[in-house]
Amino acid sequence: MTVSLDDLAAILEQELVVAQELENNLTAQKQAIVDWNAAELLAAVDSREPWLRRLGALEQARARCLAQADEPDKNISLRALLARAPQSASAAPRLRLLQQQTKEIFTRLYADERRFNALLKNFSQLIDEAWSPLLQAAPPTYGENGAEQRPAGNFLHSRA
Repeated sequence: MTVSLDDLAAILEQELVVAQELENNLTAQKQAIVDWNAAELLAAVDSREPWLRRLGALEQARARCLAQADEPDKNISLRALLARAPQSASAAPRLRLLQQQTKEIFTRLYADERRFNALLKNFSQLIDEAWSPLLQAAPPTYGENGAEQRPAGNFLHSRA
């Protein structure tokens, strides 16, 4: 069975739509961080999951479509398939353009997500560092008899 280049093009077009939604979602996550809005951040993270599942389903559909190629190697790539496609195939130029657009958007999305995840990691470390003095258990200030147990700071001693 031969691969339908039109079917491949339709799958790639859908992948581009999903990639654009994932980019919009990442932008929303960044804005929620800037706005210091945890509710919006959580909503954006939750709304990302269906898009990731959709992308996974499209990847499976693309793999199934490519597996139908009349090739000894059933794991043929889109690039190899396009190189072997007849120039008269009407969908070949469209597929080449879609392939380039897909590569560009997913490369950009991957880089943006890596930077955003690094930012979140650094942000989390800064918050942990800022809260750590407040979370450390301090000894009680006064003992059972009401006398102060902690020595006064150097500031108070320097005034005496």
